[in-house]
Amino acid sequence: MKTECFIVGGGPSLSSFDWSLLNNKITIAINNAYQVLPQASICYFTDNDWFSTHQTSLLQHPGIKVKGSLPTQLLNHPKVKEYTLTQVSGLASNGSLAHGYNSAHAALNLAYTLGFKTIYLLGIDMGYSNGVSLWHDTSNHRVDNELVYRQK
Repeated sequence: MKTECFIVGGGPSLSSFDWSLLNNKITIAINNAYQVLPQASICYFTDNDWFSTHQTSLLQHPGIKVKGSLPTQLLNHPKVKEYTLTQVSGLASNGSLAHGYNSAHAALNLAYTLGFKTIYLLGIDMGYSNGVSLWHDTSNHRVDNELVYRQK
C-alpha cells in the first residue's frame, strides 16, 4: 500500500542535499530533479519548451513521465502520461490536476490523486536564497522573477 512519497523540486535549499537519502523511496522529481534522482518513480513537468530541451535524457530515465497540460498545450507524446490542468487552486479529484501556477502545486495534486497519505516536499522553497531560486543549472529553464513569490 502506498503511504508516503517525496516530491522534489529545484529550490536552493537542496544545493548540498544528500540525494542518496531518497534511494528506495517513492519520489516525484519535478523538472530537472530527475537528473539527480536516477530512481525517481515519477518525472513531472508542465512546460513543453522544457520537455523539448530535456526530451532525449528524460525519455531514457526509468521513471514514469507525467505532464500537466493546459487544454491548449497538450504534448500528445506516447511515452508521457498527461493530466489536464483544470483549476488554479485547491486539489482536483476528477482525473485532472489543479496547477496553482507552478509545477509543485500540480505535483502535490498528482500525489494526492495517486493516493499517497503522507507527502513530503523537498526543495519547494517558493523564494530566492542568495539571489537564486534553483539549485540546478538554469541556462535551459525559465526562471521566475522574484516578485512571483510575493503574489497572493
